Amino acid sequence: CLDNPGFDCWGATWADLSVAIQQTEYYKMLPKDKSVKYAKFTAQRGFSNRIILFENGSQIRFKTYDQGRESFQGASKDIIHLDEEPDQDIVSECKARLIDRNGEMIRTMTPLRGVTYTADEFLENEIGDPEVEFWYWDNRFNEHIDQKNLKRIIGGFAKKEQEVRQQGHFLNLTTGNAYYPFSEENIIDSFTYMNGQPLEVDCDFNVDLMCWNIGQERQNKDYTFDFVEIENQANTEQLCLALKRKYQNHRGGITFYGDITGNKRDPAASRTNWAIVKQHFPNAKICYQGIKNIKDRVDAFNGRIKNARGIFWYVTRNCRRLIKDCRQVTWEH
Repeated sequence: CLDNPGFDCWGATWADLSVAIQQTEYYKMLPKDKSVKYAKFTAQRGFSNRIILFENGSQIRFKTYDQGRESFQGASKDIIHLDEEPDQDIVSECKARLIDRNGEMIRTMTPLRGVTYTADEFLENEIGDPEVEFWYWDNRFNEHIDQKNLKRIIGGFAKKEQEVRQQGHFLNLTTGNAYYPFSEENIIDSFTYMNGQPLEVDCDFNVDLMCWNIGQERQNKDYTFDFVEIENQANTEQLCLALKRKYQNHRGGITFYGDITGNKRDPAASRTNWAIVKQHFPNAKICYQGIKNIKDRVDAFNGRIKNARGIFWYVTRNCRRLIKDCRQVTWEH
């Protein structure tokens, strides 16, 4: 934009990455001089009005994939930067926006969805587009990254996730067994419950059978050793009562883990699932992520099941359903 007067550009990514990642990185690279006409930025909100205006008439507007395909329709563009992988229909719309101006699309991503349409488009390039170019960037050669921390963090992922996150290779991560590192090594006979330590409760909502798995952490290793469940119904209220009865004398506090479905209303109540949990356990800590981060949660769990440093998650034999899931759950499309 600085060298091309009148350029009209987009920068886009997922909503939860827009301010924290994309807009922040743009701000770091933005000249802090009179070549920029308008660019009000805060770390909490990103750029005001989601736009950067340059003195030469160029502009960059920020969008999010969560807005849907329709929001990417309209005027022609000169450059579109898509960070992380959007749904294919959004890419198609963006390509259409570049036709009139013979524009350019730039895509940056860590291929956490596995081998998708993006791999076909770039690696296979079946249509033989001579303008398609791609590069792999290995984090080990990035001088702006603390290599000691990189090695520690990447080492916490399972083997395939390490290669994807460190080298950017397209690997099949979303077919076959979801929890592929799981083995008999993860199964133990028993675990000694610690009353003074927090319970960690992994929640599934609105499913039949409804089951919450219960564990604790000891010496940086996770142990799942118990569960509460209800068959033939999805009733958060009843499961909370079952947990309270089972651990009525527990003194170490409770942390609940789940996904954004906890914000949906319980079929048997007028309140959301998390609201019901909070009513029964007012001092509990609640941790959940957006539904699109399921793959990230599976990757993180696989890294605990087994990574380059060893095994960091164990399950006792009495948790038969959980063991069965670890052995049999596969990815669906």
